[in-house]
Amino acid sequence: MTAIPQLLWIKREDALLYQKEALKAAGGLPGVRDMGLLEAALNRPRQHFHYEPDVSFCFLAALYTQAVAKNHPFVDANKRAALMIGEGFLNGHGIFLKMSSRQSVLTEAVLALAQDGHLQDYEKLLRKNVTVLDVAFLPIKL
Repeated sequence: MTAIPQLLWIKREDALLYQKEALKAAGGLPGVRDMGLLEAALNRPRQHFHYEPDVSFCFLAALYTQAVAKNHPFVDANKRAALMIGEGFLNGHGIFLKMSSRQSVLTEAVLALAQDGHLQDYEKLLRKNVTVLDVAFLPIKL
């Protein structure tokens, strides 16, 4: 049996900091509307990975983004925080977006994802726009 790689998952405290940063950048009301929805959104990629470990980092980042954007756990800045959470997951593994997270194409993609857009489309967008510090150290595929 193959060992499942250990990944760095986004914690609740991280998500709260990302929301705070999103509010600083563009304004809005602070606070969590429903902590249960936040926890569910943050657990979705981990649960998916547990049952299907042959997924990519970009897919897991897309899951984070979609789950937070659709669950709306925060009072405000849900989509902005979702974008930052997905990007933060990638960054924690040495994977960085080549485009600014404020670029309209990425913002529009997150809006579409929140409105029942296709997860695979967002994953492809991420995959086309990332750079990796050292591919040799990635425990799963990009």
